[in-house]
Amino acid sequence: MNSTNDFIFELKEPDYQTWNHLRSIVGWKPYSANVYKKVIENSLCFVTAWHHNKIIGMGRLVGDNITSFYIQGLVVEPCFQNRGIGTQIVRRLLFYAKENAAEGASINLFAHKGSEGFYQKCGFFLHPNSTRGPGMSQRL
Repeated sequence: MNSTNDFIFELKEPDYQTWNHLRSIVGWKPYSANVYKKVIENSLCFVTAWHHNKIIGMGRLVGDNITSFYIQGLVVEPCFQNRGIGTQIVRRLLFYAKENAAEGASINLFAHKGSEGFYQKCGFFLHPNSTRGPGMSQRL
């Protein structure tokens, strides 16, 4: 565990109820326990942020664990935002990816509208840019 001020960060997934609670904070729908189990099994790593033994933030990596990594589900409780917690979660996810990545690998994400500046401060680039087209997605 690493501590920054009053916060502790762990490479550990949240429990099912906490995962759905944190998701609900940003308006994401809840999922069943079976879906949660698959999410845990198929994630490369989770980073959770703690304050006084309570999870207050989370983020995870998905991907092939060698050439492609994706940051997913970054959430910090609103009363704890703007204290560097999200940045610390991203730094730890980046560290994990760099430790496992092949040369030339990439880490990507889809930023929620309004959060682009936060991710730019963490070293991410907006798409489109001079070398890459726009990010794209399809809701299933």
